[in-house]
Amino acid sequence: MNKKVDLRSKVKEFIISRKLISSGDQVLAAFSGGPDSLCLLHVLNELSGELGFKLNACHIDHHLRGKASQADAAWALGLARKWGIKLITVNVDVKTHSRKHKLSLETSARELRRAALLETARLHNCNKIATGHNLDDQAETVLMHLIRGSGLSGLAGIPLTNGPYIRPLLGCSRDRIEAYLKQHKLAGRKDASNSSPKFFRNRIRHQLMPLLETYNPQIKKALSQLAGNVEHDLEIINEQVERAFYSCTKCDKSKIAIDLSKFKLYNKGLQHNILRHCSELLLGRGAVPDLLHVSSAIDLILNGRTGAQVNLSGGIRIEKSYGRAVLTTLKTKAENEKQILALKTSALAIPGTTRAGAYSIKAWLAEKRDVRNITKCPPDLACFDAAILDGSPLQVTGKKDGDRMIPFGHKTEKKIKDIFIEIKIPQAQRANWPLIIKGTTVVWLCGIRRSNAYPVTAKTKKVLCLEFLTIK
Repeated sequence: MNKKVDLRSKVKEFIISRKLISSGDQVLAAFSGGPDSLCLLHVLNELSGELGFKLNACHIDHHLRGKASQADAAWALGLARKWGIKLITVNVDVKTHSRKHKLSLETSARELRRAALLETARLHNCNKIATGHNLDDQAETVLMHLIRGSGLSGLAGIPLTNGPYIRPLLGCSRDRIEAYLKQHKLAGRKDASNSSPKFFRNRIRHQLMPLLETYNPQIKKALSQLAGNVEHDLEIINEQVERAFYSCTKCDKSKIAIDLSKFKLYNKGLQHNILRHCSELLLGRGAVPDLLHVSSAIDLILNGRTGAQVNLSGGIRIEKSYGRAVLTTLKTKAENEKQILALKTSALAIPGTTRAGAYSIKAWLAEKRDVRNITKCPPDLACFDAAILDGSPLQVTGKKDGDRMIPFGHKTEKKIKDIFIEIKIPQAQRANWPLIIKGTTVVWLCGIRRSNAYPVTAKTKKVLCLEFLTIK
């Protein structure tokens, strides 16, 4: 059987059935030069004309292997030119980042790689970022999370899509990828660090996985199927958690109050997930406390005396009151004042970046011909005809009672409050959410909705681009 047709057709069907790429998309492929990314780039290049998308590539030099890293970058550029693919090379300093933030080299490389891909995609108007994660990577990730004591979210492994990220090879094994490369007489670059036992993933790959295969030769496929099943189950669980959360809580600025008469009726699974959801809302996505802290908090909520307090990991205090438990962030008075001051009305720097509490707005001007897929902008990017700069200046401000706007594509005004409710932004976050105004008119509810004002048309020459960023 022809392995070339096998893998190519499998990836094509995977992309179409999972709606990973649409006609007209601008795709940025992460290209390290290793076997997985080489297979990804080759397959996407073959499918780009057939599926109607534009392919670019990004090579990231981590500066961890001296001349070998430089050779990889030169090789990647030469191959991309041979295949007629635009390649952007980005340099990152993993060692410095690791020392500065006291992170492992693995974690630092992952953080910098993600940031570099997102920034490159933004600069080159790519709305999708494709990575070469495969079925073996999925199995290894599930095992890593299991060993570290993960919950269901960790057992879901690597998501098929995550924001702009897509993973077209997630259903393909490493053996199948190597067979495809051999079929096409392609050889990827070798990175010695992929064999080093000092990295946790490598020990899983080269030591634990072969041992598990003696118990089940299909262990990789089984773990990948587990991840897929858990991901589907999590969709159901998250729907129930969200419904229960909004039924038993009230959010006000930087605190969340839980109605204990309702909370105590839920089973322990819902109770645990409600507290974890509260933590993410107050501290940001990914701020999930461990099981021990959540269990202690639930014990206080259900059995503690009125006035008792406990700290949840990550910077949240829970205090039991009459009939309710109140969760607040452990910020100092100075930090809270700084956040409030940051949301006072201020001029929008153009070009430049303007701080607004926990967020910032980056602004720049571009020629219309250099801005692609304007009609497909993600919510965190808004484009306006540069005529918006005429007259009164653009300003960043916080939400005020009664604020309204005419959303893009609509003819009537809508309350900002109603838009928040529609997309389920908790009350705790609404007061500090920035808006862009021109005079008294709201032109952009940052990262959520742009207004009908100053649209980009056929007559537009210059475009004002605004990007909404969360400050880490």
